[in-house]
Amino acid sequence: MRILVVQETNWIDSMPLQTHHIMESLARNGHDIRVVDFEARWKPLDLRQSLKTRTYFGINRSTSEASVRLIRPGMVKLPGVDRLSSFATQFKVIFEQMLAWCDVVVLYSVPTNGLQTIISSKLLSKPVVFHSFDVLHRMTGHEFLRAPTWTLERFVYPKANKVIVISAVLGLYMKKIGVHDEDIFLLPPAVDTSRFNPTVQGRRFRQELGVGDQDRLVLFSGWLYEFAGVDLVMGSLSQLLREVPRLKLIVCGDGPLLSKLTRMRHELRVENHVYLLGRRPFQQMPEIIAAADVCINPYLPEVRSIFAFPSKIAEYMASGKAVVSTDLPGTRSILGRDSGALLVDPENFVASVTTMLIDDDVRRKHAKRCRQFCEDNFSLESVSKKFENVLVEAISQRAKS
Repeated sequence: MRILVVQETNWIDSMPLQTHHIMESLARNGHDIRVVDFEARWKPLDLRQSLKTRTYFGINRSTSEASVRLIRPGMVKLPGVDRLSSFATQFKVIFEQMLAWCDVVVLYSVPTNGLQTIISSKLLSKPVVFHSFDVLHRMTGHEFLRAPTWTLERFVYPKANKVIVISAVLGLYMKKIGVHDEDIFLLPPAVDTSRFNPTVQGRRFRQELGVGDQDRLVLFSGWLYEFAGVDLVMGSLSQLLREVPRLKLIVCGDGPLLSKLTRMRHELRVENHVYLLGRRPFQQMPEIIAAADVCINPYLPEVRSIFAFPSKIAEYMASGKAVVSTDLPGTRSILGRDSGALLVDPENFVASVTTMLIDDDVRRKHAKRCRQFCEDNFSLESVSKKFENVLVEAISQRAKS
């Protein structure tokens, strides 16, 4: 298949996400992938250069065994103007790619280039599959953008031929705004269970940090949203240290919460127990996770978090680690009660982490169940094959209509 991927974030600079894993897996299986993205976090260029569409060949983010072609439409690189100015160039590139090349479109965008994609697909009779991880209007960082994004969601989602959702509660949201039940497909997150697996050793990373075998490492990895909850864990560190004196909290990631964590680390005088690593290359993550004893996802209930299922949880589980996560609807709808991951209310989070740290048998039992559940449900090969089947069905149905 010739698959055109359209997204509104930066394909190159963002952390490897489900989009990268699945598309590069499909490319590895022989499909031709092209990506149209938006250059977020741009650097100023002269006007003539910034308005040019640029093409990058051989781009890979999650594996060196496959690559995609990236096409980046031009725009005016001025604050507040960039996305608006890209409307026409995005439209032109997307339309041209649909007209001359692609069999099916995988869409990850609503406000920046979703409208152009839907209009082009209707004009050219090309099927569109929307792959949804969350409710986009709730993820926008600006309050004034939520209403127009919500309006566009109600237009874009029902116009897609198929909608793939990452959780059952997200599927309910899609039905609520007009997507037909038969067009919604639930696919869990994908993780490379050969890269993230219990045989990976974390000793070298522990040595890098200067911690010993007797130290107990609690790891949070990923983007540090304001609702990530790591600040509350750090605020309860004295309680944890009473039970586990050799505890080390490892925070591997970047985001708006990092400055607060840096300040708290100093104010609480826990520099010897808290390591703020910033963002690390994806290739290092299996080793970093392998070094941990317990991996956490302390997300707080919030409009941006309730539908989410962070891919970090699947990576933790694939690595055969004990996982403690807050019990939010999106997470619960995927993991249930038998996955091995411990889902708890925020007020019981620290106590649950403590139990995992001090009881080796409990920790090992949960870790083993986590790995097995991940193999059965989240393997990249399985999820990618199901994704491929949805694309084939969309193409077939459009050909018959």
